[in-house]
Amino acid sequence: MAKKIFEVEISNNGPKGYETAVSLRMPATWSEFHDALQKARIKDGRSCGNELLYVGYDGLQRGMIGRNVNLYDLNLLAQRLAALTPEENTGMETLLAMEWSRHRGSVSMEHLINLTYNLDCYDFIPDIHDASDLGYYYVH
Repeated sequence: MAKKIFEVEISNNGPKGYETAVSLRMPATWSEFHDALQKARIKDGRSCGNELLYVGYDGLQRGMIGRNVNLYDLNLLAQRLAALTPEENTGMETLLAMEWSRHRGSVSMEHLINLTYNLDCYDFIPDIHDASDLGYYYVH
């Protein structure tokens, strides 16, 4: 499939969940995803033990994701990030940097996913550094 965005270790929430823990690369196909859930003996990917082992997207910090997130949402985020165009990647990296500067902690998965769907609502102009540059841009 596409470039690896995340690698996550998943386990069931049982007392010996570590015995069946599995590493899952995302974005994952439907069969890869459900095969990993079955191997880890997880009934529902929305509430299971999981920890990010790898984040392969520039600008996305591990601390922004948090622990034990909904795996379905995490896989959707990985699919969305893998499908972005180079221009959209630049915009997404900028938005992630803004989010990280606002609060250094986890951001809701829904918000991160929504950012990928709403990149067309923003204008990214790399040559603007101050109000003077912005004024020049609007005049010309």
